Amino acid sequence: MLTDNFYLETERLQIVPFDYQYLQNYAEEFTEEIARLQYPDPFSSIDAAKQVVDEFVNEMYQGRMLELLILSKSGEFLGSMEVFGLEETSPEVGLWLKQSCHRQGYGYEALSAMISFLNDLEKYNGYIYAVDERNMASLALVKRFECEQIGLDPIVTESGKQLKLLLYKIYR
Repeated sequence: MLTDNFYLETERLQIVPFDYQYLQNYAEEFTEEIARLQYPDPFSSIDAAKQVVDEFVNEMYQGRMLELLILSKSGEFLGSMEVFGLEETSPEVGLWLKQSCHRQGYGYEALSAMISFLNDLEKYNGYIYAVDERNMASLALVKRFECEQIGLDPIVTESGKQLKLLLYKIYR
């Protein structure tokens, strides 16, 4: 199973399975501004965040997804990364970083490490990356990879927030 001893290390980052010692950071840093162009909505409480994370962690230990933390080398919480649909031929990858980490290259570093790891499994034919059409930073990130836009998925969140998710396929 992928979660057994999962650990990715880059020049500046550690990418590890979710650890509840970071739940408070996770809940506090997924702010209104961070969530503005992403799903889900910001958490109304630590309990709401725990409920979402519990579902993801359960899915992870069933082998269907990865719910990961992006940490600095010293263990500082920087953000979160998910890989959904591990049983599919093209899983969906996504990440978010806390506001103070934006524009420092951490997103590219983390996503590159994850794609390289998944490519090494020789199991997948590519990866789906969904990004709201207004999220210029995430659009720039995905376009750093060999990719093509393959669809549009308009969604409305529980709070009524409307997103127009552009679906990209990142090639192996």
